Amino acid sequence: MAIGFKPKAEMTLSLPGCSPSEILLVAAEAARQLGWRAGGMTRTEAVFYTPMSMRSWEEKVTLREINGQVVATSACSTIQIIDWGKNKSNLKKLFKTMQRLHDSHCITNDKESVHPYIAYTSEQKEAVQAHIRKYFGSINAILRSEETNSPVEILLVAPTNRYDYYTLVTCGAGASSMKMPHKDLPSRCEFCISLPPEWNPESNEPEDRWPVEWLFRCAELTRQKDIWLTCGHTVSDGSPLHENTAMESLLLLSPEKRDEQAGECTLPDGEKVAFYELYPLYKEETEFKQANGLANLLDKLKDCSHIARTDRRNTCEGYSAFHSAENDGVILDDSNRMTFRSILTPRKGNMATPILVYINVAIFLLMVLCGVNFLFPTGISILKWGADFGPLTLSGEWWRTFTCNFIHIGVIHLLMNMYALLYIGAYLEQLVGTDRLSVAYVLTGLCSASASLMIHPDSISAGASGAIFGLYGIFLSYLLFHRIERHQRRSLLYSIGLFVVYNLLTGARTEGIDNAAHVGGLVSGLLLGAGYVQADRMQTDSRAISRIAEGVLLVLFILAFTEQTRLAPSEYEEIQAAWKSGELEKYATEETDGEETANSDTPILSPPTTIDPDKWETYTVDQLGFSCSYPAHWMTQKSNEQCILYLLDEQNSIAINHNKFDTEEELDEMHRTILHSMQGEPVEKINVQGKEFEKISVPMDYPVAGGGTIHVQQTLVFRLDRETLEGYLIICLTTDDSHEAEAQKLIESVQLKS
Repeated sequence: MAIGFKPKAEMTLSLPGCSPSEILLVAAEAARQLGWRAGGMTRTEAVFYTPMSMRSWEEKVTLREINGQVVATSACSTIQIIDWGKNKSNLKKLFKTMQRLHDSHCITNDKESVHPYIAYTSEQKEAVQAHIRKYFGSINAILRSEETNSPVEILLVAPTNRYDYYTLVTCGAGASSMKMPHKDLPSRCEFCISLPPEWNPESNEPEDRWPVEWLFRCAELTRQKDIWLTCGHTVSDGSPLHENTAMESLLLLSPEKRDEQAGECTLPDGEKVAFYELYPLYKEETEFKQANGLANLLDKLKDCSHIARTDRRNTCEGYSAFHSAENDGVILDDSNRMTFRSILTPRKGNMATPILVYINVAIFLLMVLCGVNFLFPTGISILKWGADFGPLTLSGEWWRTFTCNFIHIGVIHLLMNMYALLYIGAYLEQLVGTDRLSVAYVLTGLCSASASLMIHPDSISAGASGAIFGLYGIFLSYLLFHRIERHQRRSLLYSIGLFVVYNLLTGARTEGIDNAAHVGGLVSGLLLGAGYVQADRMQTDSRAISRIAEGVLLVLFILAFTEQTRLAPSEYEEIQAAWKSGELEKYATEETDGEETANSDTPILSPPTTIDPDKWETYTVDQLGFSCSYPAHWMTQKSNEQCILYLLDEQNSIAINHNKFDTEEELDEMHRTILHSMQGEPVEKINVQGKEFEKISVPMDYPVAGGGTIHVQQTLVFRLDRETLEGYLIICLTTDDSHEAEAQKLIESVQLKS
């Protein structure tokens, strides 16, 4: 199990008799059998991607030639710290498959890796020879191996009217049973080869003798340990088949131009023996097959005769499975080499990312040294350091849209954001450079703060996540506009897309996460990234285009923030004044400590020691002709002359205000102010004890001193009488259904004398 910034596993690969480039070719074929997606491949490097599944998140597997050895590395491409052993498992599967393919391809003289000779029983041999006579023709001669103990024979079938070419078929290779990976594949096999009619079976010349020698050598493969053969495999010893040809390997195919049943013989005990025809290939054809698959090679060979001629044309002449590093986009530095230490070390090309991390960490440590809680800082404490809060930000403290991107609500919040920043910064700084990444962090952070103020201005917001989402948005623009090399693009789209979607969905269903800031940062990043992509496409004036894109985004932020400031509720100025005077901090601190406070000149009517939850009291103001009923378990407080009754119960409150106006214009202005403060919510006409009132209800989220928000149902019931120039305003803030029901019952009990 690997742990780290980019969890990975490494393994040195070696195959007997294979050069590093040949090992890469075997790896390409092994990766195809495993269902891995191929990336780029040169003579010194090959890249593959595992499939996306519940077990594997498309790890990147890279093979490199280093000092004459091939080093394989499997690394996670998604944001994770622990790989749960999957990288090591990837390399084991790859190497095991490569060993199996290599053993079936390479003929060696290693006597220790073979099983002892095994011969057919007389019944088995007769069944095989009968099969050969039926489907290949009469046996004209028998050729035996120079190995005195070898039971393998080669049966010669001369040309006939039906088959006007020589056929050589082994008899005895199938006596040895191979260990097959699938039960439906025959574990025994014989080999055959078709030769032109001018071939001379009695000649000892290399061009005539090589088919016999190679049939015996292929027969020896069935005795080698831990290998298996089937259609599509190639065999070779790394040198030409004979001195007068450039062909180097033999492809195993089903017998051509014969009955379909010729490819398989049934022994008396029911076991199957497969017959594979050997077809010589050029080195380029072998490379083509390993890089592109058997079907594509057979398509190229479709116009070639099945008869083995070592002077036929090369169907893949000039082909190379290896290609240069040229591509259709930017190749990012190999993520396999990334470590926490390398990313956190400032250097050319990696300057902005570590510096931004250090700034965020330094500010947090300074906050802790100044008394801010290490794990759970209060809302007031982070407001002092520059957190975003609508009533303060929109009433003069605009700089909070900048500072909030460097303030974090506890060490866990900091660590999560810094890990995400390191991950995206390691990639993005390679694409956009140090200057543009620094500017992008600030600009998208400003836009994320503006989005947060737009959606929930009354919540405290802090953290680098909005700016980080902006950086992810820029990177997505590069991926979507194909500015990254195509083999890396798909893997990174999985990784980045998964991170963005997961975090947005988590933020949508989890309270206390500022998803508006995330969306604002992401959208602004996509827009800025589109500008950067266009700048990179321009060979000239790319710097100017980048600055224009940044300027446009800054202007959009200024316009949006200016409009938000203009539309800010008037009570924000009062909250700002309370903040500057220290009253807001004092109130929040007392609320945190659970203390109830009141003005010294305000009498408090304390509830009785034993409270009946079903008991209601009557409250009357004779000089106004006002009366109502309220639950006895609510604490009663008269705040001032305008607030004739103030009730508290835990986090719920009801305030009843009375106003006397001098003119109808003042009364109308109050009506407009009430409607504006409720942000255009619909107004309902209700009848209370024969008097007409207006009612507005809206759910809201309020910040709490310890950080986060609390869901509150806010209800305003008001009556503005144009005849008496009097107004009554009832404000109810309730957090649950029972308190809301009590507030509704209180409203229904209100009585006003005519």
